[in-house]
Amino acid sequence: MNPLTGDVRHDQRLRSDAAAGPGATPLVSVALCTYNGEQFLPEQLDSLLAQTYPHFEIVAVDDASTDRSFEILTEYSRRDRRLRCLRNPRNLGFVRNFETALSHCSGELLALCDQDDVWLPEKLAVLTEALLRGGAALAFCNSELIDAHGNSLGLRLTPKAQGRDFDSPAPLAFHSPCAGHASLIRRDVVQLAMPFPQGIYHDWWLSFVAASAGRVVYVDRCLVRYRRHGDSITTRIDEGPRDRGRGFKLREMDEAERKLELFAAFPGRGQGWFRELLQLWRARRKELVSCRLAWFMMRHRRSVFLFRADSDWERTRLVFTYLWGVRLKRWLEPRRYGA
Repeated sequence: MNPLTGDVRHDQRLRSDAAAGPGATPLVSVALCTYNGEQFLPEQLDSLLAQTYPHFEIVAVDDASTDRSFEILTEYSRRDRRLRCLRNPRNLGFVRNFETALSHCSGELLALCDQDDVWLPEKLAVLTEALLRGGAALAFCNSELIDAHGNSLGLRLTPKAQGRDFDSPAPLAFHSPCAGHASLIRRDVVQLAMPFPQGIYHDWWLSFVAASAGRVVYVDRCLVRYRRHGDSITTRIDEGPRDRGRGFKLREMDEAERKLELFAAFPGRGQGWFRELLQLWRARRKELVSCRLAWFMMRHRRSVFLFRADSDWERTRLVFTYLWGVRLKRWLEPRRYGA
């Protein structure tokens, strides 16, 4: 018996169905994580079950909700055998809950799913076709932002400069445009990426591992209606109050260094590149002028600034922001870089 509570017979039936699915149409597993999401969960479940892709399962793991989330999942699973629901005996947090959900998925391709968005009916079909056509490790799309009432905010989540294919992990050194809810990932990539390390968002880490193993392709369509509201975890992360106290820029450098350490330790394509960048990043702390770091950024400007600038001139201009060492920054900007 799995430590998560759920319908074991239903679990066995779904796995048997997955094994019998058509070989030419890979099974896609949707890993849905819920926690106190009863307000928006039915609309999301309706959108998942309305997918036009013919061969998918939904693995929903509830993270010990105190509202009706698990009851809603159970009701839907009784009506549609494509949905399998489990429940954590205690709250794990959203990163570990996604890890748990992915570990219970049977598909060759895996999709992460939040409880409060709305997927367009063709999302899985379009992303699967793009991933298989390009022989990619990960495919991602754009998203339309909506408010708590489902009204469009007239914004796209992925800016124009960040919506592009890439086949190197270098552009992910300081940012990832591949939102988890908008991504479809090969199973072997997810297995390489788990367990998710601390110090980085799980979807950033997944996109890094994918780019280290293969190609990442972008679909320039809004296939998700991405809900922003006060109770959303991602809203609190992205729009919450920033720590702007003394030394906040130094703390941001510390966070960036921890990510670079993870990238440099991963035995994939680009490991040597990240090891060199990490060494130069650490050296910057003791330097007045970081000529070696700036020259490194200059040589690799087209890849490292892929998502931050459209023109070579803009990338060259960004290089100069890395020229000044922390010792000089502390003198010029003591509030930002002071200890």
